[in-house]
Amino acid sequence: MRRRVLYRSVQRLLPADNVHTAAMLWDLHPQVVPITVAAVVAVAAIGAAAGAAWATIALVAVATGAAVAGLTRRYRVLALTDESFVMLRGSTIRLQAREVLARLPYDIEFQKAGGSLLTTEWRVDGTTYTVRREWEKAMEEMASRANS
Repeated sequence: MRRRVLYRSVQRLLPADNVHTAAMLWDLHPQVVPITVAAVVAVAAIGAAAGAAWATIALVAVATGAAVAGLTRRYRVLALTDESFVMLRGSTIRLQAREVLARLPYDIEFQKAGGSLLTTEWRVDGTTYTVRREWEKAMEEMASRANS
């Protein structure tokens, strides 16, 4: 079901292309550390100015940092078509492609870069993306096309 929803959203954006497969992936904003630190410092300063207890300030600041770091994810959809790979902007809430960002040739860097129990890391055209295991088969299919 989830694959079908994603696939249909890609087809809507690429009506003239024959889409073979697609996968949802994400990376973090390049400025995730400064943004998160700024948010934590701001929350701590507001808490200190309000006279809150240090334990409360620390707890709220850490929670804010975790939330801000999570919000800096950039969701992408990578699709394989007859002509090229297509990178699309993904929705942050639903598994849908929102807009076409770039068409990438087949001869790009495309390799598995690691992983864990739930996710794998893929290096695509110089950027490392995190991919849930449910999309790994689609990524392997695309990697075989890129590396052939």
